[in-house]
Amino acid sequence: MKKLTVLMLVNLLTGSLFAQTAGRKDIIFNLPPSVPVPCWVKLCDWEHPNIYTIDSTIEACEKDDVHAKTGKEEDEEEENDEEPYRMAYARWRETIAPFIQPNGAVVEDPGYYNRLLTTAINAQGNKNKNARVAATTANGNWTILGPLETYDQSKKKIPWQANIYSFAITPSNPNVLYAGGATGAIYRSADKGLHWASVTDNLLPFVCLSIAVDPANANIVYAISLDGLLIKSVNAGVSWMNLDGYHGGTSEKIVISKTNGTVLLAGANGVYYSNDGGSSWQLAGGTSASPVYDVEINATNPNIVYAVGAQANAGNAITIFRSVNGGVTFTAVNAAALNNIHCNGARFGVTPANGNTVYCITLDDDAPRLLKSTDAGLSWSITATGKTNALDIDNWQGMYDLDMMVSPNNENQVILGTRYAVKSVDGGFNFTRLSDAPFPLHADIQCMRSLGNDAFITTDGGVSYSSDFFTSVSNWSVRNTGLTGSEFWGFSQGWDQDIVVGGRFHNGDVALFENYGAGNSLYAGGAEAATGHVFHGQKNMVGFSDEGTKQLPSSLPGNITYAEYGNSLWPQDLNLGTPHSKLMIDPCYSNTFYVGRDNFLWKSVNRGVSYIALHDFGSRVWRFDIARSNPNIIYLCTENGLYKTTDGGASWITLSLPSNVAYRYYNANIAVDQLNENVVFLCMANGDAGNKVFKSINGGADWTNYTGSLTNAPIAFITPQAGTNGGVYAFSNFPPAKVYYRDNSMADWVDFSNGLPLNFKISQGGIIFYRDSKLRIAGNMGVWESPLFGAGTPVAQPMANQQFISCTRDTVSFTDYSNVNYAGAQWKWTFPGASYVSSTTAR
Repeated sequence: MKKLTVLMLVNLLTGSLFAQTAGRKDIIFNLPPSVPVPCWVKLCDWEHPNIYTIDSTIEACEKDDVHAKTGKEEDEEEENDEEPYRMAYARWRETIAPFIQPNGAVVEDPGYYNRLLTTAINAQGNKNKNARVAATTANGNWTILGPLETYDQSKKKIPWQANIYSFAITPSNPNVLYAGGATGAIYRSADKGLHWASVTDNLLPFVCLSIAVDPANANIVYAISLDGLLIKSVNAGVSWMNLDGYHGGTSEKIVISKTNGTVLLAGANGVYYSNDGGSSWQLAGGTSASPVYDVEINATNPNIVYAVGAQANAGNAITIFRSVNGGVTFTAVNAAALNNIHCNGARFGVTPANGNTVYCITLDDDAPRLLKSTDAGLSWSITATGKTNALDIDNWQGMYDLDMMVSPNNENQVILGTRYAVKSVDGGFNFTRLSDAPFPLHADIQCMRSLGNDAFITTDGGVSYSSDFFTSVSNWSVRNTGLTGSEFWGFSQGWDQDIVVGGRFHNGDVALFENYGAGNSLYAGGAEAATGHVFHGQKNMVGFSDEGTKQLPSSLPGNITYAEYGNSLWPQDLNLGTPHSKLMIDPCYSNTFYVGRDNFLWKSVNRGVSYIALHDFGSRVWRFDIARSNPNIIYLCTENGLYKTTDGGASWITLSLPSNVAYRYYNANIAVDQLNENVVFLCMANGDAGNKVFKSINGGADWTNYTGSLTNAPIAFITPQAGTNGGVYAFSNFPPAKVYYRDNSMADWVDFSNGLPLNFKISQGGIIFYRDSKLRIAGNMGVWESPLFGAGTPVAQPMANQQFISCTRDTVSFTDYSNVNYAGAQWKWTFPGASYVSSTTAR
């Protein structure tokens, strides 16, 4: 299911008992011994981690695997290719992002997440809950653009949208569901998953590992986060309270007794219970384990409770516990079948069809093993072992993707999964695969829940529903509408066409196109690359580093086709898409591309078919920008400094910041004013306090500190707006998402964040879609947009498809590349010396 990887990692941040006995590497990864350990894991110092060093080591070890993919003849990256250690690192890396120091060291702040949660909960109902760093609030009006639904080329809904860790069915009203997203939102549905809406937008990202609804009161909901913070709602998610009396660490399972309302949690060192609605908690007697992975109440006798955990001091030997007093005290089960079985994660399955039947899937050191009891947990036997014909699954990513469920109507029907879901109809002895075929389930099983005839499986791609316990595909459907937690690692925007593309964590490359309908997106392949590019001047043409260059269909259903000539070089990126370099199109010629990769800035004049290196900077090239008013001028960030060229890249000079300012490349960005190549903005998210934003009005020769009130804001992106009085937007990349605006008439920045949820994190940002006067950003909750702060003066500019012609009969195609809102606009072009012009008024 979720992630005992990061799950226990954040216990390190909150000071849990488990963290006191485990090394940092074990906390970060927590994978079964059967998972091969990559070289970079062995080479890095995990007790004193430095993100810059780790990222560089990963890049070096994986260098042979990094290559440009230019078409369908290449092996397309799929979700099934995930490397467990790489994914565990990515999850940990995202969690500790706020603790990365300017030099790359990681210095945790115990209690950080608890303070954020408390502040957000205390601000509920306060109109000022979105108060930002800047004192003045502007009129931003942010709304989500999408994806709200993901389709394939046949316009069939597919489960490739949002990673859902946890799930709950309301016992007294099965139409009401809750889903916990990996990117930090809890969603609620009132129509059995047909439509979803976030109920935690007023909280900071709350990565929920387990949710439970009180059987006696549908309005009471409990949820526990990745970092062990427990919250409760008494009004079906309208507002939440922090249950800070709980100190048992993070948990993979919350269950509630239907007879007396006792709440039980599988904690870091035992089972915890509360008899007063979560105000106070006790450690149940007899459940000593590190950790307890699961707790479950017998489906027909609530006095009987099961727990399963690992004995860390005994080689992770499995222990199954049993209680006969509702979970107050437990006794370890003494069963021969449990001898020599290890536990690197485990799940129970119970059913009201027979209270004596209990299943337990455990991740042994080499493969999963399925245990079964037919006497309510008193004795156990092994019915199936993984990596065999009877049970063809492996340990995959450990506890991250492990769950099981038993049919409420038939004790012999069992579904379990790690990477894939499999099903048994003979009581757990033989299993057949459900995933891919016959059911198109996304890889990585996160959570399984069933009640009556309803059964749900959540994966890295969202929610799947079945009305017959996944027996017939005709009774299966995807239920993702409104699950906004698509985590964008890449982001690009069209110019004259409203096309947005991006690569997403877990859910591949996607395209939002105005022709597909509001909120609708088209899955374009791939798995999780920090990629996505719209090739301006080429209709419907997009590109992805893991999928190549493609032409989108103009409507759905419709086929994606590969371009005749594909781009051959893609920008570099590190983990989680930040930092990353760029692919930029020359503002005058649509066939000319610039790409930052390795230590070079590369240039192509044939739409990316081939590239030449313009310059070796001696360190990796990250963000850069081309002056629209003079494309020979380019400003560029590398790891060792800032550079500028005035001759199209033939020669470069080094730019210097003020002597008291340290240059910090990590999550830095540079942007040039579109009307004045001498006006340049630089931001550094990891810059020292007070040194976050700088401005130059003489081409980088001198810099003015433009930070203002953004003293400690992690400003990672900056975007000037053409046609304004020096207007520029700044974006911080840690939640709560913050957008600021400033122009030459202002003494300081103003807040431009109205409408953004507190759980939104900007990971890719600041693209202006001038055609519709919209500012757009992307992050952990999809793509969002707002009207611009103010209208700018139109800036007319054509774009040609080539710079040179080989003979006088050649045709040159032009497209509009103006900074202008198309509403009510008219065009009139002149082409001096042309022998033929098809139109002087077309865009």
